Amino acid sequence: MGGQKATKIHKESPEDVIVPAPSADEVDNFIPEPPDGGWGWVIVASSLVCNIIVDGIGYTFGILLLEFVDYFQASKSKVSLIGSLQVGMYLCVGPIVSALTNRFGCRPVCITGSLVATTGFILSTFSPNVDILILTYGVMGGIGFGMMYLPAIVSVGFYFEKKRAIATGIGVCGSGIGMFIFAPLTRYLLDAYDWKSTILILAGIVFNGIVCGALMRPLEAKRKKKPKSGENGLGKHDTKFLFDNSGTEYTRSVPNIVLSSVNQDKPGPKIEIVKLSPSSSKRYLKPELITVLDGNDADAPGPHIRLLDMEDMIHHSNQSAQSQANRTFISEANLNKLKTELSRPMYRKDIFYSGSIMHIPEFRVQPNMKNYIRSVTSIQSEQEMCDIPCFKCLPRSSRDTLADMLNLHLFKNVTFLLICLGNILAMLGFYVPFVYLADRAIRLGIAENKAAFLLSVIGITNTIGRVLAGFLADLRKVDSLVINNIAMVILGVGTMLAPLCDTYALFCVFAAVFGLCVAAYISLTSIILCDLLGLENLTNAFGLLTLARGISSAAGPPIAGAVFEISQNYNISFYMGGAFIIGGALCHIVLHTPCMTRRTKKATQDAAVVTKVGIEADSPDVAQDRV
Repeated sequence: MGGQKATKIHKESPEDVIVPAPSADEVDNFIPEPPDGGWGWVIVASSLVCNIIVDGIGYTFGILLLEFVDYFQASKSKVSLIGSLQVGMYLCVGPIVSALTNRFGCRPVCITGSLVATTGFILSTFSPNVDILILTYGVMGGIGFGMMYLPAIVSVGFYFEKKRAIATGIGVCGSGIGMFIFAPLTRYLLDAYDWKSTILILAGIVFNGIVCGALMRPLEAKRKKKPKSGENGLGKHDTKFLFDNSGTEYTRSVPNIVLSSVNQDKPGPKIEIVKLSPSSSKRYLKPELITVLDGNDADAPGPHIRLLDMEDMIHHSNQSAQSQANRTFISEANLNKLKTELSRPMYRKDIFYSGSIMHIPEFRVQPNMKNYIRSVTSIQSEQEMCDIPCFKCLPRSSRDTLADMLNLHLFKNVTFLLICLGNILAMLGFYVPFVYLADRAIRLGIAENKAAFLLSVIGITNTIGRVLAGFLADLRKVDSLVINNIAMVILGVGTMLAPLCDTYALFCVFAAVFGLCVAAYISLTSIILCDLLGLENLTNAFGLLTLARGISSAAGPPIAGAVFEISQNYNISFYMGGAFIIGGALCHIVLHTPCMTRRTKKATQDAAVVTKVGIEADSPDVAQDRV
């Protein structure tokens, strides 16, 4: 270092002023801490209503099917594309809506989604043909619903940690409640008015999603009083510190910023730059000391240095016994930027986890909730940013989310491939009963209002099933994957046996069993992904799986409708739908084979080791030993 010429530093702007960098406890205060109550219960109520509206209307499209077929004189296969695209679109836009939510927050995205869906519904009443209806009611309505649905899920996860299981459970129960309400309501409106007036009334109900969105207040970190000037122990010329950052390697950890130590015992302040390897072990490398220059030390020896960047890695120094001997500093502009970034919901790795966090390994190894929240909050470094050209023009917060959710490297994981394939197959048959059950009942001579109530029965048992599935998964006495597989097998077999239903009582029995199994299959998704792939991959897996489900959902009902057009009988359509679901169940059952169990167990153990190493690296005692 002594042979290099130092560069004189000039103060350029207030943003270049360096203030004492936060300690570990102070950094925790920059991360919003879920209140696990309070306004969070208002968020839960908003989420509940959003789910009632979105799934209530989406899952009861079968009531509108015959009206559109009669009015436009179109095939059931083509008309079913309206409803399937609506459901498929609100799933497919999940990654994009996640990016928007991370950039703008849950409130504006949900409000915008309500406006988009309302506009699509209103425009659909002017549709001259099915093609326009597909674009307005299907595509526009689906995009709007997607912008309402995802913020409703994310906001609950952001406001709750310890009570997340019950809060999320209450919110997603809106799916079953919505089916129970909208199935008879839609039938009543169609009997009283025509389909155009019915959709206008539904548009008015969707418009109320604006109120739900307005209630999704952003969660912010608690404000702390700033230290008074002069309390930092800095000299007049020590207000600007620049760091040599060349060659520094980054890793995903939070907060992604260097907390550097100033050793005041040696002549001339020294800054400790902690370099970390980007490998999964996250072990510290040898610290590098450089001289901090002030205005009077322009000719002092030292390397060419530059301002600390936010993408550098954090290092927690012991703040107790040596709090006076070691000080930490950071750019105030970067500090404000850090606070903003850490308040974005999609940087939380467990944001899509719907179960109790008590069962997550990352939580069990943490001493307290603050440490856990810090450990699951992650901002990507520059090296990890998405290199897809079409994403580079986007704001960083959106780009990070899209890169995380659409990372195709996860397809190299055999476990995820089986889960994805199983869901693609299952979703091809999943919506067949939703769309065609009521019509099949009507063809057998059952009254239209009674046929519509079958979807309400599915809604009732769906609500019960979500609570029951969540309770069983929370006990951890039964593997969530086992519950899911049993539900999928019963779901598939039941759908194949549906053609045997020839009385209203049998239809009700099928609807009740179908609703219970659907609840277990849908509600356990995030828990299974976390158990098999680890919390680190949850957001990525959830994004890709949602996209795959959306594409498959859009294709299922039209295929079943085409089979009906050929055979003029729903039996084959239900046989085919049930076979698809059983095929999906078999893909999940393969995960129980010895070879896959060993692979999953090894991956889980490796993740636990990495987590433990990361915890040890962040502990103040270990950090002090390295100093």
